[in-house]
Amino acid sequence: MMKTYLKTIFLSAAALLLATAVHAYDFTVVNEDGWKIYYNIIDNREMTCEVSGCSGGGGTHGTVLNIPEKVNYSSLTFTVTKIKSVRNLWMESITIPNSITSIAPTAFMGSEKLQRVKLPDFLTNIEDSVFSECSALTSVEIPTTVHTIGKRAFYNCQSLSSVVIPNTVTTIGEAAFWGCLSLTSVEIPNSVTTLQNNAFSYCQYLTSVKLSNAITSISVGLFESCSKLTSIEIPNSVTSIGQYAFEGCFALTSVKISESVTSIGNNAFQGCFTLTSVKIPESVTSIGSYAFSCCEELTSIDIPNSVTMLGSYAFEHCYALSSVHLSNSLSSIGTSTFSWCIRLKSVEIPSSVTSIGDNAFYYCALVSSIVIPNSVTEIGNNAFFHCEDLPSVRLPNSLKTIKRGAFSNCYGLTTVEIPDSVTSIESSAFEGCKSLKSVTLGSSIESIGEQAFASCNALEKVDTRIETPFKINENVFPTRVKMVAILHVPKGRKAVYRATAGWSDFVIVEEDGLYFHLTMPSDENFLAFCHDEPLDFSIVSGLKAYIAGGIDSSNGEVMMMSVEKVPAGTGVILQGTAGSSYDILVEKTSFVYFNLLKGTLSQTTISDGYVLRGDRFEQVSTPTTVAANSAYLVLPASVQGAQTLALRLKNGVTDDIDAVVTDVAGGNDHWYTLQGARLNGTPTTPGIYIRNGRKVWVK
Repeated sequence: MMKTYLKTIFLSAAALLLATAVHAYDFTVVNEDGWKIYYNIIDNREMTCEVSGCSGGGGTHGTVLNIPEKVNYSSLTFTVTKIKSVRNLWMESITIPNSITSIAPTAFMGSEKLQRVKLPDFLTNIEDSVFSECSALTSVEIPTTVHTIGKRAFYNCQSLSSVVIPNTVTTIGEAAFWGCLSLTSVEIPNSVTTLQNNAFSYCQYLTSVKLSNAITSISVGLFESCSKLTSIEIPNSVTSIGQYAFEGCFALTSVKISESVTSIGNNAFQGCFTLTSVKIPESVTSIGSYAFSCCEELTSIDIPNSVTMLGSYAFEHCYALSSVHLSNSLSSIGTSTFSWCIRLKSVEIPSSVTSIGDNAFYYCALVSSIVIPNSVTEIGNNAFFHCEDLPSVRLPNSLKTIKRGAFSNCYGLTTVEIPDSVTSIESSAFEGCKSLKSVTLGSSIESIGEQAFASCNALEKVDTRIETPFKINENVFPTRVKMVAILHVPKGRKAVYRATAGWSDFVIVEEDGLYFHLTMPSDENFLAFCHDEPLDFSIVSGLKAYIAGGIDSSNGEVMMMSVEKVPAGTGVILQGTAGSSYDILVEKTSFVYFNLLKGTLSQTTISDGYVLRGDRFEQVSTPTTVAANSAYLVLPASVQGAQTLALRLKNGVTDDIDAVVTDVAGGNDHWYTLQGARLNGTPTTPGIYIRNGRKVWVK
């Protein structure tokens, strides 16, 4: 049969898209309401036809379109089995007979006044874009014969407030309910095995969702920008949460992730501003980039050891995050992973991590403790920028490079020791560390970038182990620092540093001395000791040296006085930490002390005296061997000591004043300064002195 074509006329600018379509048709019939319906014959033998268009509506024709089950044409009766297109700007409601088994894609698209639809009982699929942009559609009844809801089927149906999905549906297509602003709740039956990307994106008033327990993934953008959604429970069937799945769910306060989930995609929960907690199960192996970015109320996160990949920006701008436990399976911490976590207080990086990325902890201003393991070889650009409460950091001896701005503006940082493994310090690495007082530069450093220590105006000491200095820019260290700070260089290298650009600007340059390396016993905090060279204990942190200045026989205490410098062979008692090692400077001294301790430079056997046992002296009763480089206590013959004597440690200038005198005349006792210098006679000025091992205040 020859087909004719109807060319529609221009009705209005708003109706242009719908009113100017050219519909192929075989015949037309005007129904009893005055609507002209266009039909195509599908099968002459089966006597079936389809609706290919309509015109009319509004005015005297009304707003309800009734599609007949049968239609007469040329003395023949055809059964209407399919709708190809009935787009119309005036249609508010449509009645579809049960003879219809198929509705074509885009059939009702853009019918902006359509409010109600009852779909026929024998429909098996809702095709792509069938009701797309039907902005007035409030409800639709989906029959129990439907298996598939197609892509964009109800796209941007802004007035659709409820929809019942029958348990015959197995697939909901991409963006099927995208932008259904009035939809408040949805229950997805267990028959559904596939939820395609963005199926419910931008359903901005959706507050309640029950997911099918047959789906295996939360697809890309599934509930993106559902800004009223408050909670979600991921069923046990799900193994992956896709990227953007819940991005922009501003009201989401809780989420339960099942232990079947293995991956959380990029941006999955980005911008969930009110999410306060989330438990990541031990089944998860990867967390994508931006996964929890801008979760501003999230207070803590425990990343299980199953996680091997943590994406860049994963927790950036989590302003309330104060506690983090990292997986010990991570090999890296990516770019900006925890940047702007302004309440984060401490971080322990697991020993599996080899690199810390750019801006990883950028502006984590409250971080006061961070542990970097020896596995880390690279710290990225601005990795710890503006961690202003960080007082100290131990850099691992595996580290190769400190990148640009890595510790810039760490205002609380006071000391930095750069290990011998580091070969490069890039520009501005420690710029703006205004409390930094001491820097130690490792022996393997080959380059120091511009302004590496700029604005570190509190620097008092730069200790460099670099044997062959290289040229550095004059702005590496502040001008003020080069005027007042001490530059310590390796022994015999002072002249070379004086001749090398950048280093030659330091006014005060000192060469390192010789050090004696001492290790305390593994089970004792006190050690009797002497050495065949003079020693300076003044710069040794955590170790104190004492001489025995006298004995108080009334209570069995040996009065121990702390000293800083001792001549060769001087017996001392050292107080440190069991098992710890110390480097003691070998340095000449003219100090002489009154000291009841006798040093043993070689192994010695004694029959009289006291040896140190733990934290007290015990009198020997039989010949006893005293090891080399040790010491023992000898009391004056006039003093009868107990078998065991305790230690009375004196650490401060005015600690434990034993006497106050105004008359120093008489007697042959020797007087000493607190530094151990022997006076030639008696004190001539008021002050604190040592006499007979006792601290005396002369007024």
